[in-house]
Amino acid sequence: MKFNKITIISIVIVLFTIILQISESITVTNLNNQKDIEFSMYHNEDQSKSCKILFKPKLIPHSTNSITSVDSINFKKAIQIKCKNSLTKESRSLYQKSCDLFKTTVVSDKDPNNLSFSSLPKGNLNDSSLQYEFLKINLDSNNMNIVASNYQLKKLPPVTGDDKDQLFVIIEFSEDILKLVYEEPKVEKEKEKEKEKEENQSFIGKYWFYLLPLFLIILVNMAAPPPQANTAASQGAGSRK
Repeated sequence: MKFNKITIISIVIVLFTIILQISESITVTNLNNQKDIEFSMYHNEDQSKSCKILFKPKLIPHSTNSITSVDSINFKKAIQIKCKNSLTKESRSLYQKSCDLFKTTVVSDKDPNNLSFSSLPKGNLNDSSLQYEFLKINLDSNNMNIVASNYQLKKLPPVTGDDKDQLFVIIEFSEDILKLVYEEPKVEKEKEKEKEKEENQSFIGKYWFYLLPLFLIILVNMAAPPPQANTAASQGAGSRK
């Protein structure tokens, strides 16, 4: 099986997205205390046709259990989607002509810089059987920031019924590996500083009886009056007279 350049790039992006996140459970009680978050999803930089996904953690049924994900089918009140059939036949044709990859961006209203994107080969837009939209958003379980996202087109809906044409959204809670990688050197640096501080304290505690006399000698020399050279010179001149 041969892969073209675009397909390889798409595979690499998907693999990189998977590597960057580790699934992690979060307590429902913790979720119930989180504020609402609105995500905007748009294709190929076309923000005029964006979909709004409102995540309301407070509306997740209270429980003492922990969960790893919520979706727009089993948690309809907690995940409210404000667009249907966003990918029409006309928009498919337009997106296909615009660039080589079909790019989907997801951004959080918490921070405009907190965004993620995924890509599909634009050839997928030609396949009319791929009519159901799936969006997975990975959130950092510590701060609810977007860690990664993955948009897919599939042939079959997640369930049959009235909602089969609606965008299906699943939100998973993850641990950001990049954050852990960046924080590890910081922790090691702090440990080194603490160790250095302890070594300095132990040095002073061990040799204080040597350092104290030396400090007193320096202090006495600093406090002593300077030599009176001018007075001695004056007395010598008076003797010669």
